[in-house]
Amino acid sequence: GNDALLNLNALIEESNPDLILHEESRFFSDKDVNCKYNQKFLKNLKGSFKENILDLVYYDLYAAAPWDKVVRRSILIDNQLFFPPGRKGEDIEWSGKLMYFIDTFSVYSKSFYIYRQARKGSSTTSVTEKNVNDLYIIVKHGLQEARVSSVALNQAIENYWACSYVVILKDFYVSSSKIQRQMWSDLVSWKYLLQRGRNLKVDKVMGFY
Repeated sequence: GNDALLNLNALIEESNPDLILHEESRFFSDKDVNCKYNQKFLKNLKGSFKENILDLVYYDLYAAAPWDKVVRRSILIDNQLFFPPGRKGEDIEWSGKLMYFIDTFSVYSKSFYIYRQARKGSSTTSVTEKNVNDLYIIVKHGLQEARVSSVALNQAIENYWACSYVVILKDFYVSSSKIQRQMWSDLVSWKYLLQRGRNLKVDKVMGFY
């Protein structure tokens, strides 16, 4: 981690990508810290974002998080890519929107960010109705976005939202019966998202069916 900034700067000087992706390490305890290191499955570690986005999403290199991304500042400013206030899961929405504005990428080979898991009081351990409802709204808006000219990017965007759809299904029980009824028709219509080959997480879920 001591040389992360120097190495990131070297990547920028080398190819000046719009986006640098890096894989976090997940901390469960002092004796349980893991980095998935899925970049070993990629065909390319840099180049055209649209040509590689399907692999980046499938192997969870492009995931619903801001902390594993170093983004060209002008892309954020010019396209007003900021977190909406008061919304849970805003990083999921932000990452989904960012996909439309990236042309080139590079993957940083080392893990320097630690993501603490199963922390008491965190949103991932205490899911509320607002968490589920906000995520439902985010996924609905994401799936309603206009399609782009790149077939691969359209497919990757769909695959990206499939990951959050799985989370909604997992936490559906948290919502009140009223909210469940409001979501139901959309959730049923999104069943097509449950397909193997979209993302490693979705593949794991499909293993139960």
